[in-house]
Amino acid sequence: MKSGRISPWYFEFVAPLIDAYYAGDLDLARGLHAVALASLSQEPDHDFARAKWLRLQNAWIFILLELGQVDEGMHVFDELLANWGINQPGPESAEMARVCELLTRLHMDLGGWLPLHPQEVQQLINAVPEHRRGGNFWNEVGLWAFRHRNRKLLDEALIHFSGDPAGDHKDWFHWRLVLMRRMLTHSAKVADVRHVIGLIEERPQMREFKRYLLPACAAEGLVTPEIEVELEDKASKLAA
Repeated sequence: MKSGRISPWYFEFVAPLIDAYYAGDLDLARGLHAVALASLSQEPDHDFARAKWLRLQNAWIFILLELGQVDEGMHVFDELLANWGINQPGPESAEMARVCELLTRLHMDLGGWLPLHPQEVQQLINAVPEHRRGGNFWNEVGLWAFRHRNRKLLDEALIHFSGDPAGDHKDWFHWRLVLMRRMLTHSAKVADVRHVIGLIEERPQMREFKRYLLPACAAEGLVTPEIEVELEDKASKLAA
C-alpha cells in the first residue's frame, strides 16, 4: 500500500511508530507521531503530503485505540472522517483515502466502537484498487470476515497469505487465518491452535489472539489444559 516515494517515508517515520506500539510505549509513540507529522512539511507535492498524512493518522488511531486512549482516538477518527469525504488533491491521496477509510472502519467495528454493515464492507473493499490490497489490507479484512463468519472474504484473505507476501510476521498472519478458516468449518484441531500460539512473538499478537480467537477456540472445544499452560508460558515470556 506504500507506493513510490511514500514507501521510504513510511519506513523512516511510521514503521518506528508501529514498533513503539508493539513495545507498548505510548510516550515514545507520541514523540514519534509528532516527528512524523513535522516531516510532512518537507513534502512539496500536496497530493503526496495528504496521502502521507492519511496513512500516518490511520496508524495513529489504531495505536491510540489499542493502547486505551479511546477519547483521543475517537477525536482522530472524527478528523479522518471529515477528510475522507472531500475531494483529495490528487490520485495518490484519493486512493490512500479509500484504503485508510476501509482499514479504520474495519478496526473500529472489530473493537466495538462503531458497527459496520457487511454491505458497507463490500462497498469499501470495491473502492480500493487491486494494487493497494497488501498484507495490512487482507489482515484486517480476514479478521473482520472471521468475526462475522464471512467465508468468502476469509478465503480471499487466505489466498493472499498463502503465497509469499513480503512483510513482518507473515507466518503468523497466514496460520492465524488457516486456524480461523478451519474453525468456521468446524475442522480445526488442537494442534492448529498450538501452532498459532507458537508463532506469537509480540504482546499485541497475544492480545489479539485472546480477544478474537480464544473465545472461538473455546467454543470449538480446543482449549485443553495443555493449551492453557502454553498460553500462560507464552504470556510470561512476552512479559519478560
